[in-house]
Amino acid sequence: MNYCKQCGKEISNNAKFCPNCGTPINSFSSVEDEYDDVSSVNDDYEEDFIQYKDPKKKKNKIIVAVIVFALLVIAVSGGIFAKVTLDQKEKLKESIEITNVDITNYPNIVVSIKANNYSKSLDVKNFTLKENDTFQKNLKLDMELEGNDYKISYKTSDESNSGDRNIKVSYSEDNHEVVADGNYTASKKSNDSTTSSNSSTNGNVVNTYDNNEVPIKQAIDNYEKSYIRMVNSKDTYYVRDAIDLSGGLMNDFTNTVKSYSEQGINEDLIDYKIEKINKISDQQYEVTNYEKFHISYNKENKSVYTDFRTVYVLNKTSTGFKVYSIKNIDKLGSK
Repeated sequence: MNYCKQCGKEISNNAKFCPNCGTPINSFSSVEDEYDDVSSVNDDYEEDFIQYKDPKKKKNKIIVAVIVFALLVIAVSGGIFAKVTLDQKEKLKESIEITNVDITNYPNIVVSIKANNYSKSLDVKNFTLKENDTFQKNLKLDMELEGNDYKISYKTSDESNSGDRNIKVSYSEDNHEVVADGNYTASKKSNDSTTSSNSSTNGNVVNTYDNNEVPIKQAIDNYEKSYIRMVNSKDTYYVRDAIDLSGGLMNDFTNTVKSYSEQGINEDLIDYKIEKINKISDQQYEVTNYEKFHISYNKENKSVYTDFRTVYVLNKTSTGFKVYSIKNIDKLGSK
């Protein structure tokens, strides 16, 4: 039903005039219908426009954000990879090689070393040198005029024997280790020199027992010095950092210090050398040491030189290798 716009009376859908006031209604209805049609079209257009345009903008923003994020990830990853690769290449460039072994003044040995691609001078404290299975002590290092050539001099610990000797020189710095191999023929009558061979440039492998050998030697060095200090000061405090406290050595040393105090005993370590390293497991090693002590018995006013062969058990702890126990002590002689 329709209503007259003039008087508001209800009229039929097919009426041409209002039966109440006589006002024609066709023109008004046509305009109203046309207006309603136009409004409907506009509403549909606006709805379609909103549905079409807004999602496109949102989608484009998401795509751009994803692309930018991906580029950032690639750039950062590429930078890290490039830095790691560069660092690895720099490490691999560092090496040492033995160029000559001079035995003219045997048993005094001079080993000529060439250092490659090191940015600073080498430090003698970072060197270890072995003849066959024995570490050599009291190494001296001299730099040649060229800047990357060095001479390591030492007195061999095995001067009483003759024959072929294999030399292994290791240099460790900033957790990076390189090794060089050489050899010479030992003879007390020899007055010439022999050249070396077989240098190694692998910076990650110690071609001896395994890569724990150098830390084990350092642990033994620390133990020997700490033990002497403990004995002469009569205080177990000085040996705490050199032993594995989970073992029973601290109790043994407490009794030793008490006994030495009562007897007035002091000791000096004259010499020692590692004769053998035996791997028990990745966490435990046995080390056989030759040791020479000068022992003073102050209350008896006497002193003796005594040689020992001692077998130590070392454990790998969170702070490095430590002496866990003393497996065996053989007294070789006194004078």
